[in-house]
Amino acid sequence: MTTKILIGGCGSSGTTLLRKMLNSHPEIACGPEMSVFDRPLMYSESIDYLYTLWRSQDFDPLDAHCIFPLRKHNRTAEDLTYCGLLHENHMQFYHSADEVDNMFHDVSDIPEFLDLFFSQWAEKQQKPIWAEKTPNNVYCASEWLDAYTDGVYINVVRDGRDAVLSMNLRRKIPVMIGSYRWATSIKAWMKLLKSAHFENESGAITNDFENRIYSIKYEDLILKTEKTLDRLCRFIGVEFDYTMLEYWKVENPDDQTGGVQYAKEPVFKDSIGRWQKPDYDPTILDQILALIETELDIMGYEI
Repeated sequence: MTTKILIGGCGSSGTTLLRKMLNSHPEIACGPEMSVFDRPLMYSESIDYLYTLWRSQDFDPLDAHCIFPLRKHNRTAEDLTYCGLLHENHMQFYHSADEVDNMFHDVSDIPEFLDLFFSQWAEKQQKPIWAEKTPNNVYCASEWLDAYTDGVYINVVRDGRDAVLSMNLRRKIPVMIGSYRWATSIKAWMKLLKSAHFENESGAITNDFENRIYSIKYEDLILKTEKTLDRLCRFIGVEFDYTMLEYWKVENPDDQTGGVQYAKEPVFKDSIGRWQKPDYDPTILDQILALIETELDIMGYEI
């Protein structure tokens, strides 16, 4: 059984739905997204570096090397970087400021600090496994797997046409940007797959986590919910629990992106194939397809 789980993919692809399903499991604690594991500097900088940012409550320097830096209000470059360690975001849900401050003095590096941060929160829930969901985690999944050898990564994929239209409708993200984000997340996942078992020229294995990565299609999560979750639980190393099917009844904080709430009700099939409905401008759909057709084909979606 693993002790930690990382979830990623593309926004509006069902990552929040999966988060709430996993958090409903009696052995898994998965709270609001923190946007900490999607930062390359978290794997290379010292604990003193992060502590300095923590004390100043200015995490803008963490944007360095990020493919899609997240802003607090997801609008302009003038907004502060979004980070769950900001007092005004989700940090207080996990721990008090004093508790977090003390954690910094009990660890030697950033991965150890983040492990302590999430594992202590899981212990408060009396659960042995912690999980963290931020869609952009897909861009640092390899670094995370190297840092946490007892962890697994779960990637969530949705038909790009539905994902892009959802981003546009619910979060006002332009279709060109949404299309680019979806295609880029697929490329990152394919790169991870390619490097999952890699031998260098001398035959030495430099990456060997092919048994620690798992992919779920949003459509399977909606249409074959119990079967899909049962397989996922077996991959994680826990027994499937029926409370996962009633995730919306479990009290947990709402995940919000741009003020939009997700996964507040049972799964419904109308969320699949929305791009085929006549109320969408075919010109917009042509633009989306032109940008993501290759990646749709790679992931097995019919064009």
